[in-house]
Amino acid sequence: MENNKITLRDGNLVLHKRGGVWHYRLRIPGMTGYERRSTNEKQQGDAERKALNRYDELRYEYVQGRNALPLTFMQVATRYLAAQEKIAELGGIKDSKFKTHRTAIHNALIPHFGQKLINKITEADIAQFAIWRENGGRVDPGERAKQLGYYSHATRALKRHGKVSVNTVKNELSVLSGVFQWAINNNLMNRKERPEISYSKKSYERRPAYDQDTLQKLRQGSYKWVEEARPQMHYARMRIRIMTDVAAYTGMRPGEIKNMKWGWIILKGNQYEFLTDGKTGRRPVQPLEEAVTAIMEWREYWRQYYGRDPNPDEYVFANTKAFSNIKSDTAGSKFMNHEGIFLQMALACDCRFDPYGDTFTMYSLRHFFITYALERGVDVYLIERNTGTSVEMIRKHYDHASLMARRAELMQGHETFDDKWKKVVEYVAKTPAQPVPDTQIIEFPKQQRG
Repeated sequence: MENNKITLRDGNLVLHKRGGVWHYRLRIPGMTGYERRSTNEKQQGDAERKALNRYDELRYEYVQGRNALPLTFMQVATRYLAAQEKIAELGGIKDSKFKTHRTAIHNALIPHFGQKLINKITEADIAQFAIWRENGGRVDPGERAKQLGYYSHATRALKRHGKVSVNTVKNELSVLSGVFQWAINNNLMNRKERPEISYSKKSYERRPAYDQDTLQKLRQGSYKWVEEARPQMHYARMRIRIMTDVAAYTGMRPGEIKNMKWGWIILKGNQYEFLTDGKTGRRPVQPLEEAVTAIMEWREYWRQYYGRDPNPDEYVFANTKAFSNIKSDTAGSKFMNHEGIFLQMALACDCRFDPYGDTFTMYSLRHFFITYALERGVDVYLIERNTGTSVEMIRKHYDHASLMARRAELMQGHETFDDKWKKVVEYVAKTPAQPVPDTQIIEFPKQQRG
């Protein structure tokens, strides 16, 4: 009877036959973990030779001070995040950068590369990842929870989000490159095993932005949407309606609006100024009248809801408990998840998609502010300072708006259809009417029935 199990190297290497093919399990003394693989050999001698060669290879790596057993991407990425978190705590990197890396790893990189060995990821795998993400790549939330070992807010987000932008894919690949470099520095993979990361696709230039008519439709419809809310949802709906006006008439990012505190709303003379802190650091923001009106309306609603004036260090759009009014010293934690309820409002107001079929998001309100300012001829450098972006980014994504603002100059000397039609009307009015000749009617004889 054929022996289907063979033990070698003092029990550190075990071969067994399954389905007619030999497999092995090995461990290196001094190292934790096992390597389990198929030899792809049906003959015992060939299988033993291949397994022993692999054992000796890993043993040599271990003696040289390199990691003997290759780790999965998930194992390496988890260690990388732990190291980055410590660096962030010591002030070596910004906390926002660490959170960005964590989001990219948890939401995209682990779901795609998770159980693949770190030293076996190829250029083809990376190309497949980019295509996967561009086309709304995501995993089932239950499977994601199984991979991470817990069910997080980011897990739920995977189920909700659709396609991602080219810039997001580029950022995620940049994080992937950082994981590879960290693995090399910590002897978890060889430099030769690192795949080349290249992604040359250009960013999508046009950004979905509300126009005046669609924005007014959204704003008007939002009043009815708030009125129809159940008592426990009224606060949440009112909050997102006010945030919509603030975003559209300040150009602030959603994250900057959620970071706002009551002490950051400052009255200077007879003009209000907002302070904000977000992606590009702290800066003052000059709001348009609609944004100031919205904040004043929210302050009055806030007073009635909590039964007191807000404290300067409380978040303007803080979370609160449903079904009850909180009248403690704090109004709650920072509001985080705006996407879902903004989507509900946009759907209720039939303002979900732009003419190109792209989905409006709360970020589209910021794009409206910038587009609207350019169309009014506001200096691009003033827009840059107020919105916390760069002239380069404005020219890259919003040049169509500046062209609209100077349409009259572009159309100078061009004869439009209306101009041509006006000339036709004037010509007809000056031309005397010609008599219409009499019409001769020809009568045909009626057919006789036989």
